[in-house]
Amino acid sequence: MKTLQIKFKTLLILLLMGCVFNSCSSDDNSDIPTPENQAPNSFNLLEVGDGASNVDPQPRLTWEEATDPDGDPVSYDFYIGTENPPTTKMASGLTTKYYIIEDSLDFNTLYYWKVTAKDNQSNSTESNIASFKTHKQTNEELLIGKWFIDSIGGEAPLTACTKKGFFQFLENGAILSKGYHEDNNGNCVVSSTRTGTYEMNTPQSNRYFFKRSKMRLIKS
Repeated sequence: MKTLQIKFKTLLILLLMGCVFNSCSSDDNSDIPTPENQAPNSFNLLEVGDGASNVDPQPRLTWEEATDPDGDPVSYDFYIGTENPPTTKMASGLTTKYYIIEDSLDFNTLYYWKVTAKDNQSNSTESNIASFKTHKQTNEELLIGKWFIDSIGGEAPLTACTKKGFFQFLENGAILSKGYHEDNNGNCVVSSTRTGTYEMNTPQSNRYFFKRSKMRLIKS
């Protein structure tokens, strides 16, 4: 009877120890928090500098790299507009740290811009907001482009066909002109094509040398 009692006590102690070990093991492997994925680190805009003036209407805008604490890939969304903060997203998913505006901005206008860095876990960080003002339009910039002949002083009103005639001034100093007229079958065809060069000699060059012929031109 004594032997049986000892064995029973030994078995009870082993069972209690097993419960304790199992409890510890369970506590060690459960309820371990998973680290929360973090947004990209803060970063700043670089160029064009905040408050810059006389800026080209097709600027190259740059910013710092936004590193990600978790090593996630980062891309950028670019915003620009005349309102503060800017809400117009001009580009998204950029992997470069710059953006070149190809469609010319308005002249003599104040713009605000910012960049948003995003990782692939839907986390994002916004840069600071910077502003700049584009320069006033020069005579040469005003001249560049295609000008259609709207009327010629002292002559009968132009037809829809002859109004297709134009002078085109190119940035490299070249000029192209085309005239149109209706043929005997009533078709509008090119009547003349001329090429040449031009120079911006005086501040009054924006009269485009057509004052003598009394041409009224409209820029497209």
